[in-house]
Amino acid sequence: MRSYPDLKHSNQKIMPLTQKRSVQVFAGGLLLLLSILAFTNPKKEDYLSYTAEQIHLASEQGCQELDPEIGVSVFSTPTSELCDSFVQGADFLGRGVLKQLISLATEEPDNYLIFSVYTTTTPGRDYKTLGIGGRFFTLSAKW
Repeated sequence: MRSYPDLKHSNQKIMPLTQKRSVQVFAGGLLLLLSILAFTNPKKEDYLSYTAEQIHLASEQGCQELDPEIGVSVFSTPTSELCDSFVQGADFLGRGVLKQLISLATEEPDNYLIFSVYTTTTPGRDYKTLGIGGRFFTLSAKW
């Protein structure tokens, strides 16, 4: 006959099976989440595309905020329409060039496996952007 240790007199505490299972499920879920974040950590090319798009959107918004009554351009076109045309033309011709300029102004990202921090320095501003889960969030823009 097999003998079992007397648990009443043992100093060892045994974790209940349901609690042990909960810890295993939590650890597995955490490992899965970290794996997904590592896999979806954006690359520098993704950051360059994101930043170029943000500059394009800011330019479009700037055109919309122009007062069409300010004046008419040399071409007898309202200034806001001329601005829109310029932004569209610059976007068509220069998105690649813009990405190259952004790349030159951006340091190598601080890669922490599950997220990256990008620092871009422009005249007058430093931008810090967090890349995580395939998305970007601007953390700060120092003047």
